[in-house]
Amino acid sequence: MQFTTKFTALALALAAATVSQATPSSVPADTSGGIISKDEFMHWLDTTDANITYVGVTDRSALSAADTMVRECSPGVNGPCSGGCSVYNLRGEGGCRRTVLREVECLSATMDILFCQDRGCSTDCTRLSECRPILGPNTCYAYGTKSIDF
Repeated sequence: MQFTTKFTALALALAAATVSQATPSSVPADTSGGIISKDEFMHWLDTTDANITYVGVTDRSALSAADTMVRECSPGVNGPCSGGCSVYNLRGEGGCRRTVLREVECLSATMDILFCQDRGCSTDCTRLSECRPILGPNTCYAYGTKSIDF
């Protein structure tokens, strides 16, 4: 009898845990480092109050699966990454790009990129997927970034 009671309680606890984990979220889960899904990137664009400068394609209907989107934000008075932001959509155009912002504090992207401390993507570069520390959901602390390589 005691075994049956404990077994039933355990079974109910496992069932409750399974149901709570199976409930979908309105925003996709964190991936690796500062890499986020395109849906999550769009969700951020739809809900942010940041002052944004766009680089590249701005028409959302023209986005393809191969497009890499990058968000770089500067420090601000309201906390980390609360200053202006630049959003890149570079349609498969690879290569090194200087950052638009004078002072970059955080990065996110839809694919793995390199972020570097010099203007030419040649020294002190880190993969976004290996970024530490993370400043919250899908945001890499990348203070001092001067260039990004797609």
